[in-house]
Amino acid sequence: MAYGMEAVIPTELGLPGLRTELYDAATNDQVLSRDLDLAEERRERAQIKMASYQQELKKYYNRRIKSREFNVGELVLRQVNSGTRNPADGKLGATWEGPYEVIHVGGTGSYKLKSLETGQELPRSVNIANLRLFYR
Repeated sequence: MAYGMEAVIPTELGLPGLRTELYDAATNDQVLSRDLDLAEERRERAQIKMASYQQELKKYYNRRIKSREFNVGELVLRQVNSGTRNPADGKLGATWEGPYEVIHVGGTGSYKLKSLETGQELPRSVNIANLRLFYR
């Protein structure tokens, strides 16, 4: 098949349709190049629309989120996870343990804690998602 030719279904050869009657090989290349130019334009418009959509999502998320931070010396509770849970407690066991004192604020959302009961520092830092403020 030669370049610039369009595939035609055999029934359209016997019964010409609108597509085969209006086909002109001379203008076909011009139409194809124009469509390629418009494709770039459409792609750019889609990228702009996607960036705008992502900004709206970010604004919506940030409007609903409450940021929290703990300072050194504050008392917090740590969420009990499967590694620290006592299997004998069952599903009705405590979900929070502590209180702990914040002794060091690490990077974003990372805290070093010290137990108030034993006075020992925990071996690993704890993420803020697993902490809650302790009220006396």
